[in-house]
Amino acid sequence: MTRLIARIQKRVSAVPAVDKSLVLLLIIVAVALILRTWGTSFGLPFVYHPDEGIEVNRALQLGTGDFDFGTFRMLKGGYFYLLFVEFGFIFVILKLLGVVASTQDFAHLYLSNPTIFYLVGR
Repeated sequence: MTRLIARIQKRVSAVPAVDKSLVLLLIIVAVALILRTWGTSFGLPFVYHPDEGIEVNRALQLGTGDFDFGTFRMLKGGYFYLLFVEFGFIFVILKLLGVVASTQDFAHLYLSNPTIFYLVGR
C-alpha cells in the first residue's frame, strides 16, 4: 500500500503545476464566450437591426450568381463575402444530411424560417 502511495506521489509531483495566469485567462475566455453567445438569438426570427437583413440578402444574392451590388454597396466592406462562404458550408452540410436537395430547397428554407441565416450572421 505504501509503495502505491509513493508511486502516486511521484507521478503527481512530476506533473507541472498549472500557472495561475493561465487559469485566469481560461476563466476570462469562458465568461466572454458565455456573454457573447447569450444574446445571439435576440428577436429571432424577426430582424430588429436594418443592416442585418441587407448583409444576409447580399450574401444570398452572391449565391444566385448576381455580383452587381452597385458602387456604393461595394465600398461598405466585405462582410457579405464571409457570410456567403458560411452559407455555402451550411448548404453543403444540409445537403449531406439530406435536409435540402437543391438550391431551391435552400432558398425555401430561408424564406420559411431565416433564423439559421441570421444566427450565422451574428
